[in-house]
Amino acid sequence: MATLKELRKRIRTVGGVRKITAVMRLVASARLKKAQRRTEHLRRYRETLRKMAGALPGGIPADAPTGPTAVVILGAERGMCGAYDANLIRKVLKQWQQWEAEGIQPGICYVSGHKVAAALRRDGLPAEPRLPDRNELAGYVRIVVFSTRAESLARQRVMETVLPETPTVQEPERWYVYEPYIDAIRCRIRPALMDVDLRLLAAEAAEAELAARMIAMQGATDNADELLHELNLSYNRIRQQLVTNELQDISGTRTGLNK
Repeated sequence: MATLKELRKRIRTVGGVRKITAVMRLVASARLKKAQRRTEHLRRYRETLRKMAGALPGGIPADAPTGPTAVVILGAERGMCGAYDANLIRKVLKQWQQWEAEGIQPGICYVSGHKVAAALRRDGLPAEPRLPDRNELAGYVRIVVFSTRAESLARQRVMETVLPETPTVQEPERWYVYEPYIDAIRCRIRPALMDVDLRLLAAEAAEAELAARMIAMQGATDNADELLHELNLSYNRIRQQLVTNELQDISGTRTGLNK
Protein backbone atom coordinates (compact mmCIF):
# COMPACT_ATOMS: atom_id res chain seq x y z
CA MET A 1 0.00 0.00 0.00
CA ALA A 2 1.28 3.44 -0.91
CA THR A 3 2.06 5.91 1.84
CA LEU A 4 0.62 9.39 2.16
CA LYS A 5 3.89 10.91 0.98
CA GLU A 6 3.90 8.78 -2.18
CA LEU A 7 0.26 9.59 -2.89
CA ARG A 8 0.87 13.31 -2.48
CA LYS A 9 3.75 13.08 -4.95
CA ARG A 10 1.58 11.20 -7.46
CA ILE A 11 -1.23 13.74 -7.07
CA ARG A 12 1.15 16.63 -7.74
CA THR A 13 2.60 14.87 -10.79
CA VAL A 14 -0.78 13.98 -12.32
CA GLY A 15 -2.08 17.46 -11.54
CA GLY A 16 0.86 19.03 -13.37
CA VAL A 17 0.31 16.79 -16.39
CA ARG A 18 -3.38 17.62 -16.33
CA LYS A 19 -2.64 21.36 -16.45
CA ILE A 20 -0.31 20.86 -19.43
CA THR A 21 -2.82 18.79 -21.43
CA ALA A 22 -5.63 21.25 -20.67
CA VAL A 23 -3.53 24.18 -21.89
CA MET A 24 -2.48 22.27 -25.02
CA ARG A 25 -6.14 21.57 -25.77
CA LEU A 26 -7.01 25.25 -25.49
CA VAL A 27 -4.06 26.28 -27.68
CA ALA A 28 -5.00 23.70 -30.33
CA SER A 29 -8.60 24.92 -30.26
CA ALA A 30 -7.54 28.55 -30.81
CA ARG A 31 -5.16 27.60 -33.62
CA LEU A 32 -7.81 25.40 -35.20
CA LYS A 33 -10.09 28.39 -35.76
CA LYS A 34 -7.28 30.28 -37.51
CA ALA A 35 -6.47 27.22 -39.62
CA GLN A 36 -10.10 26.88 -40.66
CA ARG A 37 -10.19 30.51 -41.82
CA ARG A 38 -6.96 30.05 -43.77
CA THR A 39 -8.30 26.90 -45.41
CA GLU A 40 -11.49 28.69 -46.42
CA HIS A 41 -9.52 31.55 -47.99
CA LEU A 42 -7.31 29.14 -49.93
CA ARG A 43 -10.36 27.22 -51.10
CA ARG A 44 -11.92 30.41 -52.49
CA TYR A 45 -8.68 31.36 -54.22
CA ARG A 46 -8.39 27.88 -55.71
CA GLU A 47 -11.92 27.99 -57.07
CA THR A 48 -11.28 31.41 -58.65
CA LEU A 49 -8.05 30.20 -60.25
CA ARG A 50 -9.75 27.08 -61.59
CA LYS A 51 -12.51 29.22 -63.13
CA MET A 52 -9.87 31.34 -64.83
CA ALA A 53 -8.11 28.22 -66.14
CA GLY A 54 -11.38 26.70 -67.33
CA ALA A 55 -12.29 29.90 -69.18
CA LEU A 56 -9.16 29.77 -71.35
CA PRO A 57 -9.92 29.03 -75.03
CA GLY A 58 -9.50 25.27 -75.39
CA GLY A 59 -8.89 24.83 -71.68
CA ILE A 60 -5.73 23.22 -70.32
CA PRO A 61 -4.88 19.90 -71.99
CA ALA A 62 -4.38 17.00 -69.63
CA ASP A 63 -0.95 15.39 -69.60
CA ALA A 64 -0.36 11.76 -70.39
CA PRO A 65 -0.41 9.45 -67.36
CA THR A 66 3.21 8.44 -68.00
CA GLY A 67 6.09 10.66 -66.95
CA PRO A 68 8.01 11.73 -63.85
CA THR A 69 5.97 11.41 -60.67
CA ALA A 70 6.63 13.04 -57.31
CA VAL A 71 5.18 11.92 -54.00
CA VAL A 72 4.33 14.47 -51.31
CA ILE A 73 3.45 13.27 -47.80
CA LEU A 74 1.92 15.81 -45.41
CA GLY A 75 2.56 14.59 -41.88
CA ALA A 76 2.22 16.28 -38.50
CA GLU A 77 4.64 19.07 -37.72
CA ARG A 78 4.39 18.34 -33.99
CA GLY A 79 3.49 15.38 -31.84
CA MET A 80 0.78 14.76 -29.24
CA CYS A 81 -1.96 14.24 -31.83
CA GLY A 82 -2.94 10.61 -31.35
CA ALA A 83 -2.76 8.22 -34.30
CA TYR A 84 -2.49 11.01 -36.89
CA ASP A 85 0.97 10.02 -38.15
CA ALA A 86 0.46 6.27 -37.70
CA ASN A 87 -2.57 6.18 -40.02
CA LEU A 88 -0.74 8.24 -42.64
CA ILE A 89 2.38 6.03 -42.55
CA ARG A 90 0.26 2.90 -42.86
CA LYS A 91 -1.49 4.30 -45.94
CA VAL A 92 1.80 5.34 -47.60
CA LEU A 93 3.53 2.00 -47.01
CA LYS A 94 0.54 0.07 -48.35
CA GLN A 95 0.42 2.18 -51.52
CA TRP A 96 4.20 2.02 -51.94
CA GLN A 97 4.10 -1.79 -51.83
CA GLN A 98 1.38 -1.75 -54.47
CA TRP A 99 3.50 0.50 -56.70
CA GLU A 100 6.49 -1.80 -56.35
CA ALA A 101 4.32 -4.79 -57.27
CA GLU A 102 3.17 -2.92 -60.40
CA GLY A 103 6.72 -1.86 -61.31
CA ILE A 104 6.11 1.85 -60.65
CA GLN A 105 8.97 3.82 -59.15
CA PRO A 106 8.23 7.45 -58.15
CA GLY A 107 10.96 9.98 -58.84
CA ILE A 108 11.22 11.63 -55.43
CA CYS A 109 9.38 11.63 -52.11
CA TYR A 110 8.88 14.91 -50.24
CA VAL A 111 7.79 14.56 -46.61
CA SER A 112 6.45 17.15 -44.18
CA GLY A 113 6.98 16.19 -40.53
CA HIS A 114 10.21 14.79 -39.10
CA LYS A 115 8.53 11.82 -37.40
CA VAL A 116 6.92 10.63 -40.62
CA ALA A 117 10.17 11.14 -42.55
CA ALA A 118 12.17 9.16 -39.99
CA ALA A 119 9.64 6.32 -40.00
CA LEU A 120 9.61 6.09 -43.81
CA ARG A 121 13.41 6.14 -43.95
CA ARG A 122 13.54 3.22 -41.54
CA ASP A 123 11.34 1.30 -43.99
CA GLY A 124 13.69 2.10 -46.89
CA LEU A 125 11.71 4.85 -48.64
CA PRO A 126 13.64 7.78 -50.18
CA ALA A 127 12.07 10.44 -47.97
CA GLU A 128 13.30 14.02 -48.24
CA PRO A 129 12.13 16.01 -45.17
CA ARG A 130 10.88 19.15 -46.90
CA LEU A 131 8.14 20.35 -49.21
CA PRO A 132 8.80 21.23 -52.87
CA ASP A 133 8.64 24.81 -54.04
CA ARG A 134 6.68 26.07 -57.03
CA ASN A 135 9.57 25.72 -59.48
CA GLU A 136 10.20 22.11 -58.51
CA LEU A 137 6.55 21.22 -59.06
CA ALA A 138 6.77 22.32 -62.71
CA GLY A 139 9.21 19.50 -63.46
CA TYR A 140 6.74 16.69 -62.75
CA VAL A 141 3.80 15.46 -64.77
CA ARG A 142 1.99 14.09 -61.72
CA ILE A 143 2.15 14.69 -58.00
CA VAL A 144 0.64 12.11 -55.65
CA VAL A 145 -0.19 13.72 -52.32
CA PHE A 146 -0.91 11.75 -49.15
CA SER A 147 -2.63 13.94 -46.59
CA THR A 148 -5.28 13.93 -43.87
CA ARG A 149 -8.56 15.82 -43.98
CA ALA A 150 -10.77 16.50 -40.98
CA GLU A 151 -14.29 15.39 -41.82
CA SER A 152 -15.27 16.44 -38.30
CA LEU A 153 -13.51 17.25 -35.04
CA ALA A 154 -13.49 13.59 -34.04
CA ARG A 155 -12.90 11.99 -37.45
CA GLN A 156 -9.91 12.35 -39.79
CA ARG A 157 -9.54 10.60 -43.13
CA VAL A 158 -6.26 9.86 -44.93
CA MET A 159 -6.52 10.76 -48.62
CA GLU A 160 -4.51 10.08 -51.76
CA THR A 161 -4.81 12.95 -54.25
CA VAL A 162 -3.30 13.07 -57.74
CA LEU A 163 -2.36 16.53 -59.00
CA PRO A 164 -3.01 18.42 -61.12
CA GLU A 165 -6.77 18.16 -61.29
CA THR A 166 -7.70 19.39 -64.77
CA PRO A 167 -10.33 22.15 -64.45
CA THR A 168 -13.60 21.80 -66.28
CA VAL A 169 -13.73 23.77 -69.53
CA GLN A 170 -16.47 26.36 -69.39
CA GLU A 171 -17.63 29.24 -71.51
CA PRO A 172 -16.36 32.61 -70.25
CA GLU A 173 -19.04 34.99 -68.99
CA ARG A 174 -17.41 37.87 -70.86
CA TRP A 175 -14.74 38.53 -73.44
CA TYR A 176 -11.15 38.61 -72.24
CA VAL A 177 -7.97 40.03 -73.68
CA TYR A 178 -5.11 37.55 -73.16
CA GLU A 179 -1.60 38.94 -72.91
CA PRO A 180 1.07 38.16 -73.88
CA TYR A 181 -0.52 35.08 -75.54
CA ILE A 182 -2.56 32.00 -74.69
CA ASP A 183 0.28 29.45 -74.69
CA ALA A 184 2.32 31.52 -72.22
CA ILE A 185 -0.67 31.77 -69.90
CA ARG A 186 -1.24 28.01 -70.10
CA CYS A 187 2.41 27.35 -69.22
CA ARG A 188 2.19 29.61 -66.18
CA ILE A 189 -1.25 28.75 -64.89
CA ARG A 190 -0.64 24.99 -64.73
CA PRO A 191 2.18 25.24 -62.12
CA ALA A 192 0.06 27.82 -60.29
CA LEU A 193 -2.83 25.33 -60.12
CA MET A 194 -0.55 22.59 -58.79
CA ASP A 195 0.92 24.99 -56.23
CA VAL A 196 -2.43 26.19 -54.90
CA ASP A 197 -3.80 22.62 -54.81
CA LEU A 198 -0.80 21.53 -52.74
CA ARG A 199 -1.13 24.54 -50.45
CA LEU A 200 -4.81 23.79 -49.91
CA LEU A 201 -4.07 20.15 -49.06
CA ALA A 202 -1.34 21.30 -46.64
CA ALA A 203 -3.78 23.72 -44.99
CA GLU A 204 -6.40 20.97 -44.64
CA ALA A 205 -3.75 18.65 -43.19
CA ALA A 206 -2.75 21.30 -40.64
CA GLU A 207 -6.40 21.74 -39.72
CA ALA A 208 -6.79 17.98 -39.26
CA GLU A 209 -3.61 17.86 -37.15
CA LEU A 210 -4.92 20.54 -34.79
CA ALA A 211 -8.29 18.80 -34.52
CA ALA A 212 -6.57 15.49 -33.73
CA ARG A 213 -4.34 17.16 -31.13
CA MET A 214 -7.33 18.86 -29.50
CA ILE A 215 -9.22 15.56 -29.23
CA ALA A 216 -6.11 13.73 -27.95
CA MET A 217 -5.45 16.37 -25.30
CA GLN A 218 -9.11 16.33 -24.26
CA GLY A 219 -8.87 12.56 -23.77
CA ALA A 220 -5.63 12.93 -21.81
CA THR A 221 -7.22 15.60 -19.60
CA ASP A 222 -10.23 13.39 -18.92
CA ASN A 223 -7.98 10.46 -18.02
CA ALA A 224 -5.96 12.70 -15.69
CA ASP A 225 -9.18 13.83 -13.99
CA GLU A 226 -10.22 10.21 -13.41
CA LEU A 227 -6.78 9.31 -12.07
CA LEU A 228 -6.77 12.34 -9.77
CA HIS A 229 -10.18 11.34 -8.43
CA GLU A 230 -8.94 7.81 -7.65
CA LEU A 231 -5.73 9.10 -6.04
CA ASN A 232 -7.63 11.59 -3.89
CA LEU A 233 -9.99 8.83 -2.74
CA SER A 234 -7.04 6.62 -1.81
CA TYR A 235 -5.30 9.51 -0.07
CA ASN A 236 -8.38 10.44 1.99
CA ARG A 237 -9.06 6.78 2.81
CA ILE A 238 -5.53 6.21 4.14
CA ARG A 239 -5.51 9.50 6.05
CA GLN A 240 -8.87 8.70 7.63
CA GLN A 241 -7.58 5.28 8.63
CA LEU A 242 -4.51 6.81 10.25
CA VAL A 243 -6.66 9.31 12.16
CA THR A 244 -8.96 6.51 13.30
CA ASN A 245 -6.02 4.41 14.50
CA GLU A 246 -4.60 7.35 16.48
CA LEU A 247 -7.98 8.03 18.08
CA GLN A 248 -8.25 4.40 19.03
CA ASP A 249 -4.77 4.49 20.58
CA ILE A 250 -5.64 7.64 22.55
CA SER A 251 -8.93 6.13 23.70
CA GLY A 252 -7.18 2.93 24.75
CA THR A 253 -4.52 4.85 26.66
CA ARG A 254 -7.13 6.86 28.59
CA THR A 255 -9.05 3.70 29.44
CA GLY A 256 -5.87 2.12 30.83
CA LEU A 257 -5.11 5.18 32.93
CA ASN A 258 -8.61 5.29 34.40
CA LYS A 259 -8.33 1.69 35.48
